[in-house]
Amino acid sequence: MPFSERRKAVEQMLSGHVSAQALNLALLLAQRGRFSVFPDVSAEYDALVRKSRGIVAATVTTPAPLSEAELAQVRARVEQLAGAKVELTTSTDPKLLGGLTIRIGDKLIDASVQGRLARLRGRLVQGTS
Repeated sequence: MPFSERRKAVEQMLSGHVSAQALNLALLLAQRGRFSVFPDVSAEYDALVRKSRGIVAATVTTPAPLSEAELAQVRARVEQLAGAKVELTTSTDPKLLGGLTIRIGDKLIDASVQGRLARLRGRLVQGTS
């Protein structure tokens, strides 16, 4: 697709929805045939903004959706663990028998039933060696 058509498409999609700088970046990426990296650039920008504001991104995975009260408790505990304000994302995984997992950056806190059983199994195996 010629750049003139890519330019027109990008301007139609983003004009009025993003800043002039973001539009220029999108156009530059489109011009160089690198538009596929735009989601990565956006994610990195979001991470830098969160870092500058002292906010940590965390994802909590549970077997079923949390109620508002449960979510508030989990948020408070995750903020305590992270030592910072948390931007919390939730997801569900029906494969979890119970409990939850928390991912804060590259750190995984496994408080699931499967995780507890795996740790118990490891201790039992170590004790029999």
